[in-house]
Amino acid sequence: MTDHREPRPVRIAYCGCDLFAGCLRLLLDSGRAEVLHIFCEIKGCEEVQALALERRIPISFRPISERDMEELFDRRGCDYVVSACYRWKIPIGDRRGVNLHPTLLPMGRGPWPFPHIILEGHRDSGVTLHRLTDRFDAGDILLQQSFPLDPGETHQTLVLKSVITAPELLREWLEDPETLWQNARPQGEGVYLKRLPQESARINVHDTPEEARLKIRAFGYGDIIVPGTGERYASAQAFCQRDDRAPAEGTVLCKSRRDLAIAIRGGVLYIANAQVRRRRSLGARITGRLKRLFGAR
Repeated sequence: MTDHREPRPVRIAYCGCDLFAGCLRLLLDSGRAEVLHIFCEIKGCEEVQALALERRIPISFRPISERDMEELFDRRGCDYVVSACYRWKIPIGDRRGVNLHPTLLPMGRGPWPFPHIILEGHRDSGVTLHRLTDRFDAGDILLQQSFPLDPGETHQTLVLKSVITAPELLREWLEDPETLWQNARPQGEGVYLKRLPQESARINVHDTPEEARLKIRAFGYGDIIVPGTGERYASAQAFCQRDDRAPAEGTVLCKSRRDLAIAIRGGVLYIANAQVRRRRSLGARITGRLKRLFGAR
């Protein structure tokens, strides 16, 4: 006698933040998954928190621990951890878990590959769903989906393309997670992309307009210290124009409460709706550096 009953939903512990909250929503709306617990990086993830509250799912704002894994897998029958843009190391051991990574692995392992992809002039990128292992971004590949990059691709558009693609991979995975798990293929040698230091995004008055534009596209904002004042400005609306008649590099052409125009090598840098970045206290800087040191990959 044929059993026509639907298979039970896949029991999942979800680890993620607001950036890829569409992945969590896909799992909750699919009818093929039961989310047992949500682990979120920070309490500021309003969309993830709202989904947890709406669906009455427990949520924790701390790294998932070995004790959590024992509770979920040994006592609650969890099948998989699903991770999407989660910075903390997951103690997966010999349990099952999958991670969504925003590059075509094995190229682009690392916590934030987007600036690298634009700076290096890649013609395509994509998202990979791979097995979680004790090594970041190194597990066997289950699924990949690529998309082309525009010659003028920006940090913002690249992130959005990845955000749109990730739930599509999860939807395909939910159709037959067991077969995909069994047929996963090893990555082989990979390319790890370290998180670029903040100085890499800074626009120097000696930069050409082309160099400045590339930094703006890659990092998503202007970042410049105005000579003679020490004031540091940033804005998502920075842009450059070549102008052979521009005055000496570093000359402030316009400086209002919200806008800044400054001469760079062979052109002018414009920062609209500029915001002054205040220098933090020594204690705040030390705390931030410790967080980056122990939370970075």
